[in-house]
Amino acid sequence: MDGNGRWANEKHKPRAWGHLQGAIVAKAIIEHVSQKTYVKVLTLWGYSTDNNKRPEAEIEALMGIFQKFITANTEELRAKNVRVTFIGDLTKLPKELQRVAQTMSGVTASNTGLHLQIALNYGGEDELVRAVCQIAQKAELGQLSASTVTIATIYAHLDTAGVSNPDLVIRTGDEQRLSGFMPLQAGKAELVFVKQHWPDFTPALFDKALAEYNKRERRFGGLNVAAAG
Repeated sequence: MDGNGRWANEKHKPRAWGHLQGAIVAKAIIEHVSQKTYVKVLTLWGYSTDNNKRPEAEIEALMGIFQKFITANTEELRAKNVRVTFIGDLTKLPKELQRVAQTMSGVTASNTGLHLQIALNYGGEDELVRAVCQIAQKAELGQLSASTVTIATIYAHLDTAGVSNPDLVIRTGDEQRLSGFMPLQAGKAELVFVKQHWPDFTPALFDKALAEYNKRERRFGGLNVAAAG
């Protein structure tokens, strides 16, 4: 969800105002996607580990926006049958933000509709390091042998353990790179890059990205059966 700050700068507004507008758009997209029964999982990357390099005032504003967004929408998402989980290293976030995030996850845990993953303080490299450390600790304790480690072992220790890999990654703000987003899980995902900044992202643009995805031919290293024949 890129471009909040740049969008605000273009309108001669504070960057924090752009992030606030981005949260409003996020709510609209969640509501739109939750009505599509064929979309099982939606992940929104709200805050990167790299974002910790930003000015302290902007980080504080972002933390406040996340906390208010989660608090204000917990009951509504529960009522709409949306299950919410969080990925990333939340232990380094403000305690109150951790608390409301845990509350949202708990309140919506039994929901069976859209699975919404919110990535906070998430970075793909950080996730992989944490996963490898967990595996190494288990090996040291004799809970597993290095010779038995497979790709499934690694997946089981990622933040997204038990969740299917993404089929489609959409990036706004005219950025054309993954920037560490799910480097392992998104290795076979289709990529759609959108010029509009996130505050200008609409349900119609989301549907356009889905339509683009549906045009793609996904062979996963194999051959198109019709073409091969």
